Amino acid sequence: MRTDYSKPLGDIGPESLDRLSGTADKKYLQQMQISRDLQEAEPRQFCLLCQHPLKGSRFIHRGVDYVRCGQCSHVQSLALPLDGYPHHDDQVPFHAVYPPLEPAAYQDRIDRIYKPKLDWFLQVLADEGINNSELQSKKWVELGCGAGYFLSSLATEGFKNIAGFDMDAELVKRANAMTPDHVTAMQTADSLQDTVSSNPAGIYIAFFVLEHVADLYSFFQQLRKLPSKTIFYFSVPMFGMSCMLENAFNGFYARNLDNVVHTQVFTEKSVGYALDMAEFELVSQWVFGQDAEDFCRFIVSSLRDFYPDDLLEESGGALLKIQDKLQNLFDLNHLSDQRHIIAVKR
Repeated sequence: MRTDYSKPLGDIGPESLDRLSGTADKKYLQQMQISRDLQEAEPRQFCLLCQHPLKGSRFIHRGVDYVRCGQCSHVQSLALPLDGYPHHDDQVPFHAVYPPLEPAAYQDRIDRIYKPKLDWFLQVLADEGINNSELQSKKWVELGCGAGYFLSSLATEGFKNIAGFDMDAELVKRANAMTPDHVTAMQTADSLQDTVSSNPAGIYIAFFVLEHVADLYSFFQQLRKLPSKTIFYFSVPMFGMSCMLENAFNGFYARNLDNVVHTQVFTEKSVGYALDMAEFELVSQWVFGQDAEDFCRFIVSSLRDFYPDDLLEESGGALLKIQDKLQNLFDLNHLSDQRHIIAVKR
C-alpha cells in the first residue's frame, strides 16, 4: 500500500483568508447556537458505521459529548441528531457556503484544488498498471459533485463517460452551467447507497461526503455488492491535530469537527474497518491537511486583544512562513485532518 505525504498550503490561500476575516466570528456564534440542539437529542444506541452497540471512549468537544466506538473506532456525537439537523432558521443554505464564481475564478479553483487530486489519482493507477486508455472505458460517477469542479477536471483530461449527483439543486445548476455538454450533473434525493445501486459505474468518487451520511453501514454494505475491480476514490475528515486545536482554542470558528455540519470524523482504524466491511483493498492514501493553517489562525486570533497591529502582523507573518513545514510534520505523524484514499474492490 502506497502512502504519499503533504502538499503546499498555498493552494487554499483564498479560503484561508476568508477564515481570518470578520465573518469567522459570526460563523462561530452560529455554530454554538445551532449545536445546542444536540443537547435535546436522544443518545445513539448503535454506531453509525459498524452498527454495534455504541460503547467506547467518551469525551467532550466544544460542549458536545462524543464517543469513539470501541468496535470500529469511528468518532461520532453521542447524541443522534434530530431529523433535519443542522438546518436552522437563520442558517445559511449549504450552496451559499460556496458562492458562484466567474469562469476565471472557477477555473482557478479547479487548478489549485481539484486538478492535483486527479493528477495524483491517475499517477497512482498508472503505477498500478492501470493506464488512461483503460480508465477511458469506465463510467465515472461522483457522489456529492457540488458545483462540478472535479467533473470539469475529468472533462479537461479527456474523459467522456462522466456523471455527478448532488442533493443541492443550486450547486447542480452551477455544475451543468460550467461543465461541457457531455458531463451530466443531476439532483438526487436518494440515499448515497441508493444512488450507487441505481447508477452502475467502474469508478466512484466522493470528496468529503461520507461524513454527512447518517447510515454509513448501509452505504458500505452497498459497496460490498459491487463488481470486483470497482474503484472508489474518496476523502474524509480525520480525528487529528485540528480536532485537538478546536478543543484547546474553543472560542473560535471550528472548521473540522464543528458540531454542526460535522458531527462525526474518521480514524485510521475506522477507515480500515469500513473498507474491510465493503471488501475493498486500500491501494493508496494521500496524507495531508490544513491543521497548520488552523494552528496559525487560532494563535493569531487569540493574540488580537493583546498585540498592537504591527506586532500581530509580524507574528502572523512569521507563522505563515513555517506553515508548510509544520503541516508536513503533522502529516508524517498521521495527525493531519484529512485523507484522500484510493481503494479497489477485491
